[in-house]
Amino acid sequence: MRSTLLLLTLSFTLAISCNKKDKETPDPLEPPASGETVRTRLRLTGDILATESPLPNGRLVNDVEGYARELRDSTLYSVLLQEHTSWGYWQTTSCGLFNNRDSLAIDLPVEGEFRIIVQVYKRGTGPGLYYTWKNGAQYFDEPINNTLDNRMNNGNKTRDTMWGFRLFDPLDSANYLGLVGYGEADGYRGETTVTATGTPSIISLDMKRMSFGVQFSAANFTSGKLHASSGNGGIHPKSVTPENIDDQHFIFLANEFATQDSTYGPLNVKITWEKPDGSMVPIGEKSITFKRNVLTKIQVTIPNTGRSIIDPVITETEWSGTETVEF
Repeated sequence: MRSTLLLLTLSFTLAISCNKKDKETPDPLEPPASGETVRTRLRLTGDILATESPLPNGRLVNDVEGYARELRDSTLYSVLLQEHTSWGYWQTTSCGLFNNRDSLAIDLPVEGEFRIIVQVYKRGTGPGLYYTWKNGAQYFDEPINNTLDNRMNNGNKTRDTMWGFRLFDPLDSANYLGLVGYGEADGYRGETTVTATGTPSIISLDMKRMSFGVQFSAANFTSGKLHASSGNGGIHPKSVTPENIDDQHFIFLANEFATQDSTYGPLNVKITWEKPDGSMVPIGEKSITFKRNVLTKIQVTIPNTGRSIIDPVITETEWSGTETVEF
């Protein structure tokens, strides 16, 4: 009799315990409670998927040494999550810096309206984005202001701009170049707005290329160097020689390409020929408005004896077309 009562008591206790446990487990069909998040992965589409383009990516297929995986060669993915506030503006609530495209994921709150912005930086033809080391990881200053750790964090210092970043000084890797209007790097930007309710597990962003390219060609150019500069601080001075002029090109980022397909205003590009003896001969200068995703070819003619200045001719070649500028 005592054994029977004991068994009944245990069975009753277990039944209550199981019933209580079942009630503590939320119904999977019910909406999540306020404050919860859902993991969402980001898929990048658009210009960033282009595999062939008249604007080169700055690397030669057979250049084995050029393919060495230096730290500054890594493609950087900067992600911003912004919340639409009751005051009517977008406020950054978290950001992250990645170099692994497969790691692009965010924990999106289940309530509210959000904007996701992704900026992609590539070294392109430049010396690379300047960084320092912080707690054993690469840290990128303005405008990224973040540590490369392949995850989102609660910081809000990353700015939605592709202007003002620092580049390594090619002559001194411990320092960086001064700021100019258009830094020598390649980049993309995309954004999308989502409402938390019904957010898909994968969100696609149409990435827009934020770069323009410059290439030179020259008749009678058999010695010395050609120098290109922009007097208003638009770009860092660039140089080519007879040996590399056919293969050399330069890629620059333009922040205004986020809202338009040409630079805000023309750049005054000045071309100078440096003779083998070091003397300088002005070739000409011209104001050029550069276009998004377009390779502008600047054609010049080295002057004959007695000639000092000639007018440049410029043509442009789109990544979906071509234009040329002659000096």
